[in-house]
Amino acid sequence: MRAPSLALLFGLGELAPVQRRALPLVYASSLALMMGVNLIQPALPAMIEPFGVTDAALGMVMAVYTAPAIVLSPLFGVVADLYGRRLLLAFGLILFSLGGTAVAFAPSFGWILALRAVQGIGFSAVIPLTVVLIGDLLEGSKEVGGQGLKVFLDRVGYLILPPLGGLLAAIAWYWPFLCYILVLPLGILVLP
Repeated sequence: MRAPSLALLFGLGELAPVQRRALPLVYASSLALMMGVNLIQPALPAMIEPFGVTDAALGMVMAVYTAPAIVLSPLFGVVADLYGRRLLLAFGLILFSLGGTAVAFAPSFGWILALRAVQGIGFSAVIPLTVVLIGDLLEGSKEVGGQGLKVFLDRVGYLILPPLGGLLAAIAWYWPFLCYILVLPLGILVLP
């Protein structure tokens, strides 16, 4: 008798090979995006002293990351429909990874904001795709289960990432940003 897996609990028992390969990449992409806010938020206070900024200015680190999505996410949706979801997913993950990792080497607070905006563009490309790709890969009750598993994994990210970000920031403000390099292999794996 096989031990129950998380996928089985969400009704995703028998999947075609393409689904078994693609779904973990989609779920990993969704979790990677969780790092954009939840890993960094606890690290923000550690940036006050090295950069001589106020608490109020730290809010800009999050604002410049999320602001591009307001305009770009709908546009990226059209791009995905015209040119393919996979290429856009790979582009977004790679930009997200490189922009976020580069923040760790930023020489000034202005550079941090500029690089977070670049990372936010990558986020804007990927965020609408994580839900749509599950719909592309699954149908009927399996799609419902697949979306449920995505939500479950995102909630696990909400639980794990803030303490991890806080622990890393206790070492140095830039350590949480170095974690974004882990997303680069995912972006490369997604490339067509």
